[in-house]
Amino acid sequence: MEKNRFVKALLVLSILLLPLSAQAREGDLFLTVITKGGVSTTFFLSENPVVSYAGDALVVKSSKKEVSVPAAQVASVDLTGLHAVPTAVSSPQTGRPAFDSGHALMTGLDAGATVQMLSTGGQLLDTVTANANGEAVINLNSLPRGIVIVSTGKQTFKVTNK
Repeated sequence: MEKNRFVKALLVLSILLLPLSAQAREGDLFLTVITKGGVSTTFFLSENPVVSYAGDALVVKSSKKEVSVPAAQVASVDLTGLHAVPTAVSSPQTGRPAFDSGHALMTGLDAGATVQMLSTGGQLLDTVTANANGEAVINLNSLPRGIVIVSTGKQTFKVTNK
């Protein structure tokens, strides 16, 4: 389940970043896959890397190279340089969820902040932790249909999960 959550979060981020690749100058934006063995592979977004999952491996393929890493060996996947590129795509309002393909992206959180998903009866359904950039991805597909309460500790949102 943890592997699926990682892959889905990565795919959501990749989809959200695709519009940026058309505006990127080589060197401005890139995606780096780092293995637990310390091997890193970098893809410029201008190379249009595609992130997928094949069997038990994370696969990143661009017009210039390809890497396939067993999911258990992936230490991190980093996106770098995003702050420097203006886009025509509006960013989600800080602290409010933005929804896309069964996922909700929370931004503007404190690094390491815990986001809780609760039933209307107060039962804890799931938790996610904000990354160093203050972002947390919630997999709505893993939650029951109906009303879900999302709490960041500072704000609470009612989400209808369809």
